[in-house]
Amino acid sequence: MSDRGWMERAYVEERCREDGHPEHYWCRWFTASGDMRICVWCPSCQRVVTRETSGTRGDYISVENFEKKTGKTADSLPEERSAERLRTCRLCGTVAPCEHHHVAPQAVFGIIADRFPQVPLCRLCRVQVEQLWRDYLNAWKGAA
Repeated sequence: MSDRGWMERAYVEERCREDGHPEHYWCRWFTASGDMRICVWCPSCQRVVTRETSGTRGDYISVENFEKKTGKTADSLPEERSAERLRTCRLCGTVAPCEHHHVAPQAVFGIIADRFPQVPLCRLCRVQVEQLWRDYLNAWKGAA
C-alpha cells in the first residue's frame, strides 16, 4: 500500500472512531484457519472494533458470553471473513494467504498480548507454531 493510501485509511479510521463507529454490528468472524469468533465489525473502517464499542477486554468474545450478554444466538449473526491477503509468511517465506499471529499468545499473556508484535503466518506455519506453544506449555505444566 502506498504512503498516501495508508494515510487515507488512517484518517477514515480516526474519523470513524471519533463518531463511535456508527455502522458497527455484531458478526460471526471466520479466520483463515476456519475458526469462528464473535466480534463487532465496522464496515466503514474495515476492522474489528469490539473493544472500542462494547467495553470488552479483547477483540473477540466466546459464543457463550455473546449469547449471555445480548440474549441473541450466534447463528443469527451475519458472517464476515478474515481479510486474508497474500503476504510473505515470516516463518517459511512462502507467499500465501496469511493472518497476523500474536508472538506472545493471548492464552499465556492475557490482555498484554496485544502489546507484543504480530507477524504474518500462513495456515500451515500457524498450526505448527500453535502446536509448539501447546507442547511447551504442557511440558512446563508437567515439570511443575
